[in-house]
Amino acid sequence: DGITTNLFTSTGDLALLNGLNQVRTLPTIGLPPVANPAIVIPPQPDYVFGGIGRSMSNMFRSDAPNYSVGVTISFPIRNRTAKANLAGAEIQQNQLETQTRSQEQTVIVEVRNAVQAVETTRQVVLTSRRARENAEIQLEGERKLYEAGRSTTFLLIERENALTRARNIEIRAETNYNKAVADLQRVTSTTLQAHNIVVASPANDK
Repeated sequence: DGITTNLFTSTGDLALLNGLNQVRTLPTIGLPPVANPAIVIPPQPDYVFGGIGRSMSNMFRSDAPNYSVGVTISFPIRNRTAKANLAGAEIQQNQLETQTRSQEQTVIVEVRNAVQAVETTRQVVLTSRRARENAEIQLEGERKLYEAGRSTTFLLIERENALTRARNIEIRAETNYNKAVADLQRVTSTTLQAHNIVVASPANDK
């Protein structure tokens, strides 16, 4: 009878097999382990025993085959270059998204501030307009009193100066309002009509 044994028997071969199987069974590779198959070594025929004479005669025998046993093991390894390229692309994508969000936030803040400036200067225009209208009414009343002999030149001049100051304040307020509207158009990079944005004009508020 032959002898039954395993293909890998030496300590070095077994260590190599165990290390190989540890790599193959990793979750990132997912290959089945390599088995250590059992083999049967048949009994040696008579012609393998003998001295040099037997060896010389075996050279001319056709029933004295040579045996060789080998194992070829292969398993795929992840393409590290492709993995590195993918990681680099993901990093660049994340950086681009972060930069885009930052730019969007900057634009939103600038537009919000510009809209607030338009509304604030608009209210100032309305207030200064009412002050100028009141100054006109007071001057007209002072003139009537002066013509009736119930006022003085000093008071009449004071009313005229007050009206002049009110008009100057109104002009500055309108200038600031126009600048605020221009800034809003600048931060939106287009005209307000192109975005269907309607800014109420103080000229429409009486």
